[in-house]
Amino acid sequence: MPQINITFPNGSKTEVLVENGALGRLYKSLKTSNSKKLLISTSNTKKHLQKNLKQFASLAPIVEVPEGELCKSLNEVEKIYSICISNKLEKNSTLIAVGGGSVGDLAGFVATTYKRGINLIVVPTTLLSQVDCLMTKVGINFINLKNVIAAFCHPSSVVIDPPLIYSLDESRFASGFAEIIKYGMIGYKDLISDIEKISNSNIREKQNRIKLSKLIYRCCKYKSEFAREDPYDKKGVQIFLGYGHTLANAIEMSLDYTHGEAVSIGMVCAAKISYRLGYLDKKVVDLHITLLKQKGLPIALPKESDINEILAYLAHDKKTENNVCNFILLKDIGKPFLHNVPLHVIYEVLNGLSI
Repeated sequence: MPQINITFPNGSKTEVLVENGALGRLYKSLKTSNSKKLLISTSNTKKHLQKNLKQFASLAPIVEVPEGELCKSLNEVEKIYSICISNKLEKNSTLIAVGGGSVGDLAGFVATTYKRGINLIVVPTTLLSQVDCLMTKVGINFINLKNVIAAFCHPSSVVIDPPLIYSLDESRFASGFAEIIKYGMIGYKDLISDIEKISNSNIREKQNRIKLSKLIYRCCKYKSEFAREDPYDKKGVQIFLGYGHTLANAIEMSLDYTHGEAVSIGMVCAAKISYRLGYLDKKVVDLHITLLKQKGLPIALPKESDINEILAYLAHDKKTENNVCNFILLKDIGKPFLHNVPLHVIYEVLNGLSI
């Protein structure tokens, strides 16, 4: 598949490579470079990709960070800064993030702020991070608030090796499908029928692998269009990539859900609010539910969920002011829009989602 090249207004460039064997190609490229490097990953990723990462140990120290959202803390940022300093990383040095989206967030934040910016290479290893890895924004959690400390970030390279995702257990695939379905709902209808063609029962089968690789590439291509048009989130275009995410961030901090699972519930809630306010046909709400259930994703909150706690997190979201949240809703597939939604309406819809 052709390389995706993006040039941003400040002159920075991002190259996105989606190719079987891309990790090996990256190793060969880094081997010829004399600049200092530091690789950031988790113990799980190192375990699953032991053979792949073994050769990288000769090129760069490998720093291990906690799994998931736990790595997105100021303590971990400080730890990486200290290691960068002790290893004498310079302006032309490179941080390499190998793992899921949280590792990319952490490495991206450090790369953007250390010495006012050093090179960043992102190697996503989960389906979710591969379809959503073209980062333009990175965030760190603080006092239990998600991404409350954040920055803009343009990695120099995003290296996607689709077979890497097959080293993980199949439950991790569902989260990735939530992001793919999101792209379908906000503007790329053709994705929806293609998602339906991928069988859940044998995701590793050759034909499914080929279809999934093409979906990954298309999601990267779609996100690159948003990134080119609105790299600093000033035009209100890139914001639509957050469909389902406003509530998902609050759900993640309150309940034990993966990012993709929380996005799934967030999209169902957004669709139901859109329907309740008279903007969306019920058929589109039902399509959300059918597709998400089909991919093994949750569409409702557990009965014991503390909805007030979820709303308390939502109240800290940058889009919430005076108990009203500037929510991303839908008028139809491909027609997202922003609308001020009172928190009490969100409460009532969430309460109806509890099972």
